[in-house]
Amino acid sequence: MTKDELACLKRGDLVRHKHDSRAYVVTTNHGDRVTAVASVEMTNPVEWDRIDLHGRVLTDVAPAEPLADDCKGCGECRVCTASP
Repeated sequence: MTKDELACLKRGDLVRHKHDSRAYVVTTNHGDRVTAVASVEMTNPVEWDRIDLHGRVLTDVAPAEPLADDCKGCGECRVCTASP
């Protein structure tokens, strides 16, 4: 990857380290540096909890809606569909 390619990465892009082949998901891009998180494969649901931003376990089964700061105009979440 070049510096220009790094600068163009966007949230949700998948990247892989060339030396250890670990995959990461881009979360933020600051132009000269990118923050990405490692991925894991989840296969046994009883081993996992869905949590909120404070680490509290969520018990509902509905998919999480993006936060206002996270939504980039999906057109489907409550942020995008709310009346002005």
